[in-house]
Amino acid sequence: MQEQTETKADEQIKGKGRQAKTDDSHLVEMTKADEQIKVHPSCVADHKRMGWVEA
Repeated sequence: MQEQTETKADEQIKGKGRQAKTDDSHLVEMTKADEQIKVHPSCVADHKRMGWVEA
């Protein structure tokens, strides 16, 4: 039998029944019509040209 090894973080996530959260605090929220997205700051100008606005 082959054993699976899990990291301590994997065990903590499983034990608490939660998924790991991603830190997206550096992203910029943008909206267009009724849609909302988060984009990297270097992409804001391109999205503005396509009609998106900062939220």
